[in-house]
Amino acid sequence: MKIVFTGGGTGGHFYPLMAVAESLRIATAENKLADPKMYYFGEKNYNPVMLEDRGITYKHIPSGKNRLYFSLSNFIDYFKIFYGIIIAFFKLLFIYPDLVFSKGGYDSVPTCLAAFLLRIPVIMHDSDAIPGRASLLISRFAYRIAVSYKESVRFYKRQDRVAVTGQPILNKYLPNNDFKREYKEGKKNILVTGGSLGSQKINDTILEILPELCAKYNVIHQTGEANIEDVKSRSSVILVNYNKDAYAPYATLDFSKIYNQIDLVIARAGSSMFEFAAWQIPSIIIPINKTVSRDQVINAEAALGTGFIKMINEENLSSHLLLNVINNILDHREVYNKMEEGAKSFYSQNGAKVISQEIINIVLSHDIKN
Repeated sequence: MKIVFTGGGTGGHFYPLMAVAESLRIATAENKLADPKMYYFGEKNYNPVMLEDRGITYKHIPSGKNRLYFSLSNFIDYFKIFYGIIIAFFKLLFIYPDLVFSKGGYDSVPTCLAAFLLRIPVIMHDSDAIPGRASLLISRFAYRIAVSYKESVRFYKRQDRVAVTGQPILNKYLPNNDFKREYKEGKKNILVTGGSLGSQKINDTILEILPELCAKYNVIHQTGEANIEDVKSRSSVILVNYNKDAYAPYATLDFSKIYNQIDLVIARAGSSMFEFAAWQIPSIIIPINKTVSRDQVINAEAALGTGFIKMINEENLSSHLLLNVINNILDHREVYNKMEEGAKSFYSQNGAKVISQEIINIVLSHDIKN
């Protein structure tokens, strides 16, 4: 079995690909099949160590981006995409995999178009409530379409090929099947994160209410590499007469090691929301402003319907409002428990496991019709 993985060169695309690759190895072993040969096609080798650890071979495929605004880069990138299709075509022809799994993004377009020309089946997954243009393009010839949000199904013309699988998540970020979060008495732990790069707006707002937070809670704050020294310097001044032990800032943080200790998350509306939901952690979600990213606002609104999050639009964010929402959740057991239950409905299944089993089913089938 040969499988090619492809997707945009960001963590939001790459880590779900690795989750499916991880699950695929487990599934093939459980089905007593030969260990699959796996490849990653992309413009950049996003995480060489992770690829090597999973026995995945990297192949460079040039790609470009189609911008909605006027840019001379568009002209250059059209040629890069066309060149990428040619390179992907011959690399796929040499390997001739059984299937291509795409996580979307323009990085995946050349490989998926080349696979279509070679009649190699493509499965794609999209993590957003409103699919991006690259995903909509690939969906036109994809054999199967997997999505994280049921709200996104209506955007696809071939809805008979769409399945709501949830988000593929690496096993290390998932709790045991019997995990049950319970409302904790006493001092509670709050995790604050603005994503891998951090958020200046969230960081500033947290610092404004840091004395009040540290008086009642423990705060673990992932600031982003670019912000860590500034946050450390400012927080040391702010907390000079307060309990400094209640505050721990980090540039980056492996959340898998602390999820079981966290009582509340304050975060953006990225794919990490599915991890928070898997651990049944009530969350305050502050999506990036719509003018910057419409995806995050729509994703947050979809999660809002389950009751697992409280949403604060970035333009409305203030220290006073955030502190009130935090206290309302953590001081009231009935509010907290309702959000816990909402998390269970938001995260309903292991997306990586569902997708990997479908990959096996398609590969073993000798009657694939487009």
